[in-house]
Amino acid sequence: MAALKWEPVALKAHFRFTSQRLGQLQAKLDSHGNITRKDIATLLQQGNVGLARAKAQKLIQEDAQGDLLETLEMELGTLLEHFVELDESVSPTSILAEAISSIIYAAPHVHCRELDVVRSTLIQRFGADFARAATTNRENHVPSRIVRAVNAPLASATLLNAYLTNVARSYGVNWLPDPERHDIVNVLSEYLNAELSQEIDISQLRKLCAYGLPDDPSWLRPRIWKLFFGILPPKQSEWSKEIAKQRDCYYDLVKRLLKPYQSIEASNPPDEVENLDEALLNIFKHISRIPRTMFSHLDQAPEALPQNPLSDSADPTIKIAHAFALDQRLQVLRENDTNSDADSSTPGITVSADNEPTPGISVSDYDSDDSSEASVAPKTLVHSRAYSFGNAHPLHCSAILRLLFIHASINPGKLSPHVPAVLVPLYTALLQEVEPDELAHVEADTFWLFEAIVSEISELDEEEGGQKWMTKFDNVVAWADPELYGDLQVKGLQPSLPHYSYRWLAPLLTYTIPIPAILPILDAIFARLPRERDDNYKLDFLVDVTSAMLIALRKQLLSLGQTSSGSLWNDEGLAPELAAREISADGDAFLEGISTLQAYPLTSIQDAERIVQIANDLANRREMEKNAPAQGPTLGSRLRTTMWKGFTNQVDQPEDSPPSDQSDREKRGDDGNETERPSPFNLTSVLGLRPKPAPAPESKELPSVPADAASAPATSGLWGYAERLKDSDTMATLTKVGTNWRAKATLVGTWGRSSSSAGNNEHLELETGEISQ
Repeated sequence: MAALKWEPVALKAHFRFTSQRLGQLQAKLDSHGNITRKDIATLLQQGNVGLARAKAQKLIQEDAQGDLLETLEMELGTLLEHFVELDESVSPTSILAEAISSIIYAAPHVHCRELDVVRSTLIQRFGADFARAATTNRENHVPSRIVRAVNAPLASATLLNAYLTNVARSYGVNWLPDPERHDIVNVLSEYLNAELSQEIDISQLRKLCAYGLPDDPSWLRPRIWKLFFGILPPKQSEWSKEIAKQRDCYYDLVKRLLKPYQSIEASNPPDEVENLDEALLNIFKHISRIPRTMFSHLDQAPEALPQNPLSDSADPTIKIAHAFALDQRLQVLRENDTNSDADSSTPGITVSADNEPTPGISVSDYDSDDSSEASVAPKTLVHSRAYSFGNAHPLHCSAILRLLFIHASINPGKLSPHVPAVLVPLYTALLQEVEPDELAHVEADTFWLFEAIVSEISELDEEEGGQKWMTKFDNVVAWADPELYGDLQVKGLQPSLPHYSYRWLAPLLTYTIPIPAILPILDAIFARLPRERDDNYKLDFLVDVTSAMLIALRKQLLSLGQTSSGSLWNDEGLAPELAAREISADGDAFLEGISTLQAYPLTSIQDAERIVQIANDLANRREMEKNAPAQGPTLGSRLRTTMWKGFTNQVDQPEDSPPSDQSDREKRGDDGNETERPSPFNLTSVLGLRPKPAPAPESKELPSVPADAASAPATSGLWGYAERLKDSDTMATLTKVGTNWRAKATLVGTWGRSSSSAGNNEHLELETGEISQ
């Protein structure tokens, strides 16, 4: 935006005008907010919570925008109050520095043309260095309230529910939000209390956990995940028996599948040894590709429990001697492979005395014997490891290696590169058990939970299945937010392309959302019904979650590589993301968008809760639209079928019904007009209300009246002629208007005043000529 010349009188006038303009934008926001609140109350009353929540989200953003406008108006007042200092000084005082920095920092986010002019003028006055410092708030001159308003985070699920509740209460609407995940602790505790509930209603439990599970108490999530996937039966009296069977089965797999690695010797057939080593190295490479940050919650050593057969401190009667055979063999392979390109072993850290130790400082006699030259034995702080996965403790690394190895052994074939990333958050979540009997068997329980989940999402690993779900992702975004989808298409970021969508879908978002924020999302996905022949409800909801992630990032995505157009018509201040934009010449929207979506910025637990809330709103909206056709006829259809017949006092006949191939446009022309007061009706007036027809072919001579009609009364003869005329193309056109009976009555009344049959024919020829014109 072009800057103004530094002329004090003109500048003061422009500052005042800009201040007035900001006040007008605030008033417009307030007026729009009142209307939106009424709309929200109506939507809540109708049960359309998803749209009401979307409007509330926008309204919260507009409230923050209004606060920003008010603050900037105050800063303009400061400039006017200290205009003499502003005009005379090149280096602003602290008061002026705050006002100038605030305008330079916040003006791009307001979309007000007059304020942009003020910003450009101040930048021109105080130089580029001052402007850069203000834009980045390097000197902290910008008040915190402006920084918060400009960088307002996504409204949390709790805040939105509270906002909707207040709006409903203000307008007398009886509405309460669905319980949030932290509000269902007591209900879940009662569900899992064997004394209060002998058998758990799994379907009701799924509905209750649609928004996620509480983080505290920590043992709730492992138990309920096991219930969702059938690892624990609904009857609590059978839990101990069933889970013991599954754990024994896993330990039996460990014994049988790991034993060959314990007995590998040089005398073994080379092919057999090579196959075993290749399988182990393949598993290790897959785990090594997992981002190191995923192991950040596994840095503490697990508790050594005697009930765990895989522990060194296990009871000798149940201990599996070769539980660490994979680790031992992997260490041998890595020691032999000195040229390994992927050496990730952890070196040992040893503290020893230097050759020339730092001399000590003492107050003893100079000639006294000094023992500082005594040798100091080296002390090892960290032992060398054969391998490591991030900061995970070696025992956790061994457990993950065993789990993935056994999974690959019982599921031969090419191992998906995304499966290991799903394993880590499952293992991390099940480690939150608190009872020793449960904590001792976390690895075994994780294995069966992992197998159940992989069977549900295996379709994502197939080429056709992956493309199918990316296409569904694309369709859901296009349906949920057409404007956002169109913008993504223009920038080449539509979900049907695998730039980011497959990375989101295949590993269940574990590469994108960190632990612990991924856990509430997994709660909501796992709460969906099990997979059926033609339906996969968990993947359907996963697509809703990924669509919600795009919608939650809507403002940032719409602004990628774009700047405001500067048009006066776009300074409404109501929806900055909807203002007219033009592609920035120095920005690449595609590369910027890929970077943003691959390193997804909304990764807090509050963000995850909001994403799950949006996904549930999408699922509920789809269900409402699915059930909409089953509702009764609309008011318009009832008027069309009943009320108008009462006005005309006529009975439908088969020949009077509209043609079945009538166009939608013609049908819409009837809706809403049936209850209007009838006007004088004749053939000419009807044709005057219709669009001018296309040029018709050469008109044919109308058929003459039969000879015997001359002796009949004039009215009777014209009745027959009117019937034939009704069957012609002209009257077929009239029937589309749905008023052929009234037209017939009018025609009869008009023609009945003719004195002879010949006169009637002449009159009809005149009317037909008007029609052809």
